[in-house]
Amino acid sequence: MTVVLCPRCRELGYLKEEGRQGTSRAYLFVVHMRSEGGRRVQWKCYLGPKGSYSHANSVLSLALANAFEEDYEVVARLAASRLVEKALLAVEEAERLAERGRLSAEEAKVRKREAVERATKALEELKRYVERCAERLREALEAG
Repeated sequence: MTVVLCPRCRELGYLKEEGRQGTSRAYLFVVHMRSEGGRRVQWKCYLGPKGSYSHANSVLSLALANAFEEDYEVVARLAASRLVEKALLAVEEAERLAERGRLSAEEAKVRKREAVERATKALEELKRYVERCAERLREALEAG
């Protein structure tokens, strides 16, 4: 077994793959052990299925994998692009409704502005968060 830092509890443990009866899927766990009062205590942290969450991926349009194999940079980029896509779809829908006479030109303009402002605000908040994270990493590097 491979010794790893558990992404769930941040303690060292052994990466273990297990199958479940009645299913062909394999699941990943980190097995932890310690001695308490002369007894060996063992517990597991569930990381998710080996590979990816196929159902969640199709529903969310995000590439989700288990907690050990996840590529968080890809997930963050996909989430940001989904924000942009959602806003652009809202803009297109407002334009379509205006063309069909279901919205006035002014109402369509308001809906489009609101969609773009919502996405822009979310992206700006995400940018500030990423900048704070980058600063924490730089500080950790300088301290260590």
